Amino acid sequence: MEYKKLIKINIEKLEELRAEKQTELTSLQFKLVNSSLKDTSQLAKVRKDISQIKTAIKQKETVSDDDN
Repeated sequence: MEYKKLIKINIEKLEELRAEKQTELTSLQFKLVNSSLKDTSQLAKVRKDISQIKTAIKQKETVSDDDN
């Protein structure tokens, strides 16, 4: 998901999305261990998505703290 789209989403939805991606990452890791994962680049993509989501959440929290 693009970062520009992430910063437009509210924090609650971002947390839900992060949890979904974390579950997806865990599933991919199990598939990797079981040798049933064909495209190992999926792991990096999901990790990158999680990182971008966490960054967007942190940015929103920082901005909301500055407003108060």
